[in-house]
Amino acid sequence: MSFADGEGVRFIKSDTFEVDSIFLQKPSRIEALMMVMTLCLMVYNIAQHKLRQALEKVNETVPDQRMKQTKQPTAAWIFRLFHGVHVWTIRQWETVQTLVVNLRSLMTRIIRYFGPSAEKIYSLSG
Repeated sequence: MSFADGEGVRFIKSDTFEVDSIFLQKPSRIEALMMVMTLCLMVYNIAQHKLRQALEKVNETVPDQRMKQTKQPTAAWIFRLFHGVHVWTIRQWETVQTLVVNLRSLMTRIIRYFGPSAEKIYSLSG
């Protein structure tokens, strides 16, 4: 996705950001919101690029929205796959336990493409 092809602007204007529910009057607040949205779009693009590179490198695919295998999934679709996945941290006195719920095998595979840091967040590595 890039701003040159209009996809970046289309993404910001879509309901993904839920901008229509935000009402701002002060220019400084509007500028701050645009900065946050731009940062989100950068993270979105980096995640999408990294996943696509990893899939290409290992010559693997993931299912898209129509359940067709692809090496070029959109980050929006991948993020939707993770809706309902939660990382719970339970603290009881000095004991801390982390639980990841609703994580399916496809999601585990996708997380591994993002490397050790992502694996650690989802308790996939030791």
